[in-house]
Amino acid sequence: LKEQYRNLEIASRSTETAQIHDHDEFEDSLDFNCIASIEETRAKPTDLKEQYRNLQTNGNRQLENSDVDHDTCQTKMHRAQFSGDDLRSISRTERDEILPARFSGAAALGVARLPGTGLSSSLPTSVDARQPVPGFCRSSAQSNEKQAYNRPCGGSLPGAYSDPGRPAGSLPSYIRSRMSEIDSHSMWDSQFHSTQLLMEEETERGNGGLDDFEEDTAGKPISCTVINDRELSESIQHQILLETDEAEIVQIGDVDSRAKKTWCIICFTLTLLAVLSTVIGLSVALVRNMEEMKSPAINPTIAPTIAPTHQPLPTLEVIHSNGAVRCGVKWLIPLETDLCRALAAAVLGDPEKIVIEEINVAERWKELENKRSVDIVTMTSTHTMHRDIYLKDSKSGFTFSAPYLYDGLAFGGITKYVKCADSLDTYFGECAGVRICVSEGSTAQDLLIDYVADINIRVVAFEDLYKDFLENKCNVLIETTTLVSESRLKEEGYHGTDYSMGKTIFMNEPLSMVTREDDPEWSNFVTWVLRALFAAEEQNITNSTASTFATTTVFGDQYNNMFVNAINAVGNYGDLYQSHVESLLPRKNLNLNFPNNGSTGLHYAFPIGKPIAGPDPVEGSTIYSITKQRGHLNCGIFERAGFGVGTVDNSTKVESWQGMDADYCYALSASLFQGNKSKVSFVRLQSTEESFHALNSGEVDVIAGGKITLESNVKEASTGKGYTFSIPYYFGLDNIMMSQDKLHSHFRHSTTPDGAIALVTREDDPQWSDFVFWVVMGTFIAEDKLITKDIYRDMVDVFAFGSSFKDMHRHAISAVGNYGEIYKRSVESIVPRKGRNLLNTNPFGPQLYSYF
Repeated sequence: LKEQYRNLEIASRSTETAQIHDHDEFEDSLDFNCIASIEETRAKPTDLKEQYRNLQTNGNRQLENSDVDHDTCQTKMHRAQFSGDDLRSISRTERDEILPARFSGAAALGVARLPGTGLSSSLPTSVDARQPVPGFCRSSAQSNEKQAYNRPCGGSLPGAYSDPGRPAGSLPSYIRSRMSEIDSHSMWDSQFHSTQLLMEEETERGNGGLDDFEEDTAGKPISCTVINDRELSESIQHQILLETDEAEIVQIGDVDSRAKKTWCIICFTLTLLAVLSTVIGLSVALVRNMEEMKSPAINPTIAPTIAPTHQPLPTLEVIHSNGAVRCGVKWLIPLETDLCRALAAAVLGDPEKIVIEEINVAERWKELENKRSVDIVTMTSTHTMHRDIYLKDSKSGFTFSAPYLYDGLAFGGITKYVKCADSLDTYFGECAGVRICVSEGSTAQDLLIDYVADINIRVVAFEDLYKDFLENKCNVLIETTTLVSESRLKEEGYHGTDYSMGKTIFMNEPLSMVTREDDPEWSNFVTWVLRALFAAEEQNITNSTASTFATTTVFGDQYNNMFVNAINAVGNYGDLYQSHVESLLPRKNLNLNFPNNGSTGLHYAFPIGKPIAGPDPVEGSTIYSITKQRGHLNCGIFERAGFGVGTVDNSTKVESWQGMDADYCYALSASLFQGNKSKVSFVRLQSTEESFHALNSGEVDVIAGGKITLESNVKEASTGKGYTFSIPYYFGLDNIMMSQDKLHSHFRHSTTPDGAIALVTREDDPQWSDFVFWVVMGTFIAEDKLITKDIYRDMVDVFAFGSSFKDMHRHAISAVGNYGEIYKRSVESIVPRKGRNLLNTNPFGPQLYSYF
């Protein structure tokens, strides 16, 4: 929406047309979301969770009827246009006075922060205009302590602060008219408690008109109605996301121009049809002849769910044909290049057979999926939900390897401004001078949109990030800690003495390599080469002793030394970290990038990412078959204490299940069927071999409690197929097929049981596999955010699977609770929760795990 309005001409009410080219000036002058622009809550990170709970809205925040047609979209756009005269009426001096007055937004949700504390108090609903109110600014008339208006800070509508004949701070008539339209709109009334902070006169003003109103208001009490501006913003964003492909901005004069073009198009079409009728017969014959002559193409290991636009050759075949692995990297970063060398050694036996492509951060998805100029992106890419499932530019999702670096977003830069940014204060005093450089298309940009005003943000290409800082175009950077460390800045040419990093880590950043999702064989190959580097460090194997590492033929005989070759080329993971990362991010500082020895948690909450509206499941997909045709989920389950305990009701002969595995089946059912967890049919499984046959044949849609192994992931012995595993939800089963009695005995006598179990799906439907993965991950996210079954509504909307499943996480948590609740209910009495089954949160513990 912002991009559309940056390019939108602001039409004069008379004959003039004003085009705003200055980005900052435009942002100052136009705010689409509300009239007297109130910034949304900018809570400190340490207070955010508690404040969010205190401000929780009990009403249903679903927006059922969010579709807007073209005309409605068009109307909204035109309503956001304001006259060039009004725009020019705000002088630069007035603008400079107004903008620093923007406040942190606590008042927008009815909360005023108490200075020096993390506490908050309710904002009074009625205040005396003679007393300044937190979140409101004095007009210029108040400098001499005379009575004047209190006006909301941050308002950005042209004419809202000064116009000829109107006192500063009053609202023009056409704005008040727009307020009435919003107030009367049934959708806002039904979906939100109100639309924004509106100032209403408590005393009767009669029929005197706007001028009388302005004259009579001074010194009189004003009533403030506090609303949830965030929900309004999310609603508008959701509507625009759903309609962005269909919506069209019609500029002035377009209609006349189109009418003139219509006859030309008709004439051209008639001529073209005549030519086509002659060519079609020849084309059909030619195509048939070519198909008969064409040699059979090499099919991928697993047929893609959606046919690719390019020839579907397996990536391993493409690499052998090219004689090199093509890797997309960022600025020739050595770690990213060495990962490419490890893969080349594993595939081709030679680490130097690589082609390094420096690609733009924002363009990496197109380079990988659409242009296919690279086989893999090894640059640091955060694994988020929406990138995993669907990105609009590429029209697809992607497969992420196991993370090879765990990091977090942090600020770095000039000390006084970093302190402001670290507390998310970009409004008061010298903090109003904060200018943050952020790389385009990054998760850091997504974060800033939610917490920092646009005027304080400078979006640049990653290649210009350090250059702009060195040229004083910004005074703060935001990126992963490795990229904003002082040592990294010195490498980029910074010689100043005033530089520091913020103390707050704002977002978990699991950084991975990325592959296309239509080739699971290649994606699995990449992940297991990386895990071999983890395992080599666990086993103290380096490049000099690489020959002692295990061999495998699971990918084929020609790759039997794939792990040995990779380790021989680059060493183990610890060697890579010491060579390329230690100077930027000392390993002990964050502690995540060590092998986990079983004493600390491994459940780590991945970020959701930027909300993007994905397509609804198509006919023939697993989700469509379950929800639209069969009407229930088939879940395969093993009988074992704490995980799957089946009991039959003697009167109804219906079998019910309890335990951790069963709970994840219920969570899937609730996510698929709008909160109904009972639409699941359990299929009792007796052995590993039987479970994979049931999954391969379609008897079950998912297996609960499958053990993650290299063979099962790549080529399971009994079926000859590979299978996709969700994030593991339990660590510690040596043999998951043991009987119930043996399981009890095993848990009593084993202190460090091995093995990890997860939900298992077929590889032929990546959308379904992604759905299953993120239902499990949702239980970790809920625990990380302290969201329990009782407050499940606090889970965020998810649009990646289409509008029908936007509440999938809410429904799952409503059905079974967060991971901690599931564990306590099912397993705690058998195995007290500890070690790897704990949540890995700040302060973090080691997160690397090899599965070897």
